[in-house]
Amino acid sequence: VMRVVGLPGETVEMAGGRVFVDGRELAEPYVAEVPRYAMPPRPVPKGHLLVLGDNRNNSADSHVWGPLAIDSVRGVFWFVYLDRQEAEGRR
Repeated sequence: VMRVVGLPGETVEMAGGRVFVDGRELAEPYVAEVPRYAMPPRPVPKGHLLVLGDNRNNSADSHVWGPLAIDSVRGVFWFVYLDRQEAEGRR
């Protein structure tokens, strides 16, 4: 599974096994294990997304090949999930 962690105009960084978007830590209870790598701050350009896999240590994702062009995203969603903390602006 690849998850969108950065939108156009945001800056994403990985440090100490955690992901930061515009300097704020992203809560990620779904990640399989703590990443064993870091990623310096990376701005997400217009028309792109930054995606990371749930299995970070074995995933070829944006930390390897950079931002993904929005035009290349293909998929169909089955449902939308919004957690309570995010909805209340606590993330």
